[in-house]
Amino acid sequence: MKMQKLVKYVVAAMLLLTIVPAATMLRASTVGAPLPAPAYEMTYVVEPGDSLWGIAAKFGTTAAAILDANDMEEDDYIFVGQELIIPVSPNNIPGQESTVTGIYIVQPLDTLWQIARWHDTHVTTLVEMNGLTGTDLFAGQVLQVPTAGAPAPASAPAAQQPPASAPAAPQTVPGNPTPMPPAALTAQAAALGNPQQPSAPAESQPAQPAAPQPVSGGPTAMPPAALTAQAIEWANGGGAAAPAAPSAPQPAAAPASNIGPVAPAGNFELGGQAFGFGPETWDAMRRSGMTWVKRKVIFGLGESPVQQERLISAAHREGFKIMISLSRYPGNMSPNEMDDFVRYAQWLAENGVDAIEIGNEVNLPTEWIIDGTNPAMYAELLARVYPKVKGANPEIIVISAGLAPTGGFRGQCTKEGCDDLPYLNQFVAAGGLNHIDCLGMHYNEGLTPPAATSGDPRGNSSHYTRYYRSMIDTYWNAIGGSKPLCITELGYLSGEEWGRLPAGFNWKPPINNTIAQHAQYLAEATALSATEGKVRLQIIWNVDFIDYGDDPHAGYAMIRRDGSCPACETVGKVMGVNP
Repeated sequence: MKMQKLVKYVVAAMLLLTIVPAATMLRASTVGAPLPAPAYEMTYVVEPGDSLWGIAAKFGTTAAAILDANDMEEDDYIFVGQELIIPVSPNNIPGQESTVTGIYIVQPLDTLWQIARWHDTHVTTLVEMNGLTGTDLFAGQVLQVPTAGAPAPASAPAAQQPPASAPAAPQTVPGNPTPMPPAALTAQAAALGNPQQPSAPAESQPAQPAAPQPVSGGPTAMPPAALTAQAIEWANGGGAAAPAAPSAPQPAAAPASNIGPVAPAGNFELGGQAFGFGPETWDAMRRSGMTWVKRKVIFGLGESPVQQERLISAAHREGFKIMISLSRYPGNMSPNEMDDFVRYAQWLAENGVDAIEIGNEVNLPTEWIIDGTNPAMYAELLARVYPKVKGANPEIIVISAGLAPTGGFRGQCTKEGCDDLPYLNQFVAAGGLNHIDCLGMHYNEGLTPPAATSGDPRGNSSHYTRYYRSMIDTYWNAIGGSKPLCITELGYLSGEEWGRLPAGFNWKPPINNTIAQHAQYLAEATALSATEGKVRLQIIWNVDFIDYGDDPHAGYAMIRRDGSCPACETVGKVMGVNP
């Protein structure tokens, strides 16, 4: 068995070397170091308390690689005394730079965002250095990366393509948005925002591409530095028709805010949910006066914590505290799965996470389907998590899941979903407040100034979820002020740059808020949260997301489509970091 596995890995490594394009091999040889050695294997005997992801982290591999090496399925459990084959390689730790200077070997689940972050560079830099025609990667792909004192190459090498027998699928990382499907990300559209026939084979792009051409019926094509997911969508004919647009996105003028620095009450702190951990994101957060960063992690059996180790390390290295929102794929948790979830939360606490949100919008069946949306069972999960994570790190802030603010279930809790207020009332009745430090809350549908309590243009305009003020008061009163509030998502949606909104978000046609209103309302909400003494932590949704589709993440982003950040100035002024 072991010999067969060894042969398999050696053969795989040899095949990898044969598919690397010649231009890449020549570049690797010029830096004077050999490519990594093939993988080898060792054995490990499972001990009490082990988990698959814990073993993977210990040996610098992935749970998926261990499953494959042992002919196991994703739903197989490990047991004490079991002998596992562990595939090991000098280069099989995701994110570990190879011994070849300026070369990185792509690992399973890697993304260009991550690789750019790990090497303190930008996605566009990697695209240009490697002559890539899209953002999809495949395991084993050889990338050039900038290193200290080593300038980027004057011309990009030929784009690398995955082997024909194993076409690369878009990779996702727990906590990151799902990437667009391949049909919406053709080679030229990804590089230049131009349409391309899906049947046309991907070809290497020249080092100096021709100037981008306007796309009929959509925005003028942009160079890679300005390319966004919505431009790709329009370039491929997807989504609603794009409005007429100028030749290039116009910079959003920073709104004039009359809100000066405030004196925060108690220990209020501000943060933002970020997708990229690159220089632009950190800079925007600092200019906004933020000290926290939030990432969402989707837990599943066999998940490796290596990615989370890097997130924690990166945040702390940049001087930020990090909050992890630990969610899971919908499904009925078995006792073993719930035990694994608790152990994973404990591991996060042991490894430096500063706050942990247990779950996400658990009043919706898309997030929690254990006996319907069951507040009592969710409180039971918190009762198991809380002592473990606090025992691992007494300073960690344990936050209940921010609920989806909704009145769509007629004030009831059913298997189809639950309005947030009745869910909250049942959660309190089940003793859930005994197992948290802070009550999670989401507010992301505002169309009026945060101090307003009337005037929403939609139907049911008196419902408390319409207004920041009534949301705060409703949650505060429901718990009798016994716990502080942690707003783990606060956002205002503006579709101004796109001139349209997807149907489910078209609350005030055609764009909801203007960019100036978006920036002003975030500042006003921050001022109220900071000074009224009810909010412990506010996380702005979001800092830097770029996708704009059925769920318009980029419309909520502080960093707008053209790269400007009007909200950084208004929020930063409130927090006293901008004059």
